[in-house]
Amino acid sequence: MYSVVPKSHLIKQTSKLLPLLLIALLFNLDANSLAAEHAAKPEPKPAVLSPDNFVGKASLGYAAAKEIPEVCSKLFCYCGCDMTDSHSSLLDCFTCEHGVDCTICQDEAIIALDLKKKGLTLAAIQKEIDDAFQNQYPWQEKPSPALEKYRGSVKETPVNPKESAKLSKTESFLNLKAQPGVPAKGHRSGACCGHNHS
Repeated sequence: MYSVVPKSHLIKQTSKLLPLLLIALLFNLDANSLAAEHAAKPEPKPAVLSPDNFVGKASLGYAAAKEIPEVCSKLFCYCGCDMTDSHSSLLDCFTCEHGVDCTICQDEAIIALDLKKKGLTLAAIQKEIDDAFQNQYPWQEKPSPALEKYRGSVKETPVNPKESAKLSKTESFLNLKAQPGVPAKGHRSGACCGHNHS
């Protein structure tokens, strides 16, 4: 039937297993915490290059991207670098030397900073940049997957009338429209990507 195990025997067996159980428990917790630690940390984005490395409008573009990286990472760059350099946002243009010779990248960043300083929301900034630069995109006939993804992520939010009043300084530039393949009046296309230069 049932055999009675002496208490001392149970204590010996338990004391032999206890260290093994503790090690297993610690290993499991350590593995779980390591997995959680790695899952919780998003991959760091490359830093914007220092504006001090550049001069003129290029320096202003890098300074703008450095000041508002959270905005630039949510804007599409219409110079065509999504196709030529695999960029997924305007911020990518300023984490390398791409933004040095591209006036589209520079203008988008500088204007976005100006609009942010005026208190516009991200949705309003996206709308203004998109309206001003989308016709500069060199591959109008077949938008890239990056552009399609961006368009799908942009919220169709009407611009608040109070925000419209804040556009005074940049409004005239932002309302310049370009014909496909032709730079807007007074605006030179970037010396990069898919643009033809004369």
